[in-house]
Amino acid sequence: ADKALTLLQTAAQLQHGSEFWNEREHYQLLSGEAHWRQGALAAARQFIESAPNSGRRSLLLGQILTAQREFSAAQTALRHALQTFAAAQWRDEQGQTQFALSELALKQGQMPQSRDFAQGALLSFRQAGNLRGEADALMRFGSLETRRLEAENFYQEALGLYRELNDRNGQVDALRRLLSFQEGQTDGERAAALRLD
Repeated sequence: ADKALTLLQTAAQLQHGSEFWNEREHYQLLSGEAHWRQGALAAARQFIESAPNSGRRSLLLGQILTAQREFSAAQTALRHALQTFAAAQWRDEQGQTQFALSELALKQGQMPQSRDFAQGALLSFRQAGNLRGEADALMRFGSLETRRLEAENFYQEALGLYRELNDRNGQVDALRRLLSFQEGQTDGERAAALRLD
């Protein structure tokens, strides 16, 4: 639901104030009913295909296609977006696209590729100065990491960035993931490590 809402918000920004999304389409995309969700995704896809910027259009279309599990078409759209943003040296958009490619690979069970794209996204977000993107990429690294200490370090680093951004939702997500690593500590040690500033 959060990703769907993000897509709607991004699409709304691209449309420059025209009234495209109505309450029914919001409900359809965010509801759990598959037939309504498919209708709203189709409407989003139609709008995005007419968006003015080729790279952004391809990025959003790739995200929609990923949500619809049309993986081959999603990969084509996302790779086009990545080429467009790389040529323009738009680092933040490159990071967003690499993160979307990481998500696509993850949904296909391709963990090494997902990690590679997440690494590219992290580098692009750092070059762009996008702390939120950097924190999200670190969270992805943590979820892909099989070694406990490494995963915990990624979550701790992401937690620090979310604190810097005063992002309560990000902090809670990072803390929840860190809690799974805190089983052997005393309550005081756990509270000190996981305090929410």
